Amino acid sequence: MLKTKWHNEKLTFSNFLKENASSIKLIIFILFSAVFFGAVTYKIILVSNGPYHEYDDHILFAVKMAQEDRVVLPHFLFQLLTIIHHYLLGFLKIPTYQITGINKTITYDWGFSALIVMLEIYVGIELLLFYHLKSRFQNNIKSFENLAYFIAFGVSICSPIFLLAPVDGLFYLGYITPATIYIIPTQVLLKLPSLGLFLLSPIYFTKNKYNEKIVIIFFLVILSGLSKPNWLLIMIPALGIISIIKFIKKNYLNWLALSITLTSSSAVLGWQYYFKFFDKTAPVYKSEIIITSPFEVWGNHSDFILMKIILSVLFPLYIAIFFWNKVKDDFLFSYGWLLFLIGLIYLGFFGESEPFKASANFVWCAQIACFMLFVSAASVFFSKCITEYEKDKKKIIIGCVLFFTHIICGLIYYARAFESFFT
Repeated sequence: MLKTKWHNEKLTFSNFLKENASSIKLIIFILFSAVFFGAVTYKIILVSNGPYHEYDDHILFAVKMAQEDRVVLPHFLFQLLTIIHHYLLGFLKIPTYQITGINKTITYDWGFSALIVMLEIYVGIELLLFYHLKSRFQNNIKSFENLAYFIAFGVSICSPIFLLAPVDGLFYLGYITPATIYIIPTQVLLKLPSLGLFLLSPIYFTKNKYNEKIVIIFFLVILSGLSKPNWLLIMIPALGIISIIKFIKKNYLNWLALSITLTSSSAVLGWQYYFKFFDKTAPVYKSEIIITSPFEVWGNHSDFILMKIILSVLFPLYIAIFFWNKVKDDFLFSYGWLLFLIGLIYLGFFGESEPFKASANFVWCAQIACFMLFVSAASVFFSKCITEYEKDKKKIIIGCVLFFTHIICGLIYYARAFESFFT
């Protein structure tokens, strides 16, 4: 009797696992992402005298915004989210003792609020990547769901293949990294709305598709700009170039989506430009945008710039060269390359006047573009190219090895992020 009852319970539990396998895997993925990215973020924010980072400054700006009830930065979304979470988490009576950061001091409650914000952002990025990849793999790969989880995580931590590290000791500087720079909250935050805009980009050139999502695009543009302006700085020129080509060829253009995107982007960027460079009451440092010699700014931080750029995008570059006939019609892959080239122009020829030239704020244009390039490259490689495995075994194996090498380098960079070795 007891044996029969135990057997029935075992069957019931087994059936439950089978029926809810997808939901269980999704929950595990969410928890894993939160723990993985939360561990390093906790060390950075909430451990005194931890790794070098910029969280202290951004959190103190949030405190200043809350106290003075005004905007203090041209891109203030991280501060606004931290303030909202600080208010919502007030019922927890979080401790307020001080934490010593990088020559700054914050209180634990504000640091904890920032940590929760970042956990939500990291998980949001992972989920957006997963659902995009899942939809791309679904018709071509049997175990598409499991592969989508792995590739989503891999893309989010990919870093350049830093073969020159034994020469100059640099794992980040000089490269154009798609990976998360764990020490800078706004760079992480920028990825979430910008990724949404990137994945929705076919709406501009596909007739009667996704028109109901134009409102979503409007809000994503605002959120992306208020996270950091760099994505809008490359997206608008890229869409403009594609639109001109489509117009000349008399192909379809979604004028409504393009107009809303251009108008909202111009409004955000225009306000930010005024706030940063003309508003005398704005509590941010003053500088001017200047044109530099080729890669003058990034070259001050590292040598071997050309070689490092190639090592930064070795996986997408390999796909473009050896699988061109297979991927040339993939819009996101071509769009990703255009964004990356525009990002390189910003990185290579734009800077700020002294004494702020070394800040290299235009590097984020190339790096957010590099992230999108990896998203599109992994998407097209594991959905289209890999299906030709029987015909092109060696080429596909090399592609997989390159992608895994980017991931391994990303894991090494992640481990270093627990210390002060951000370079």
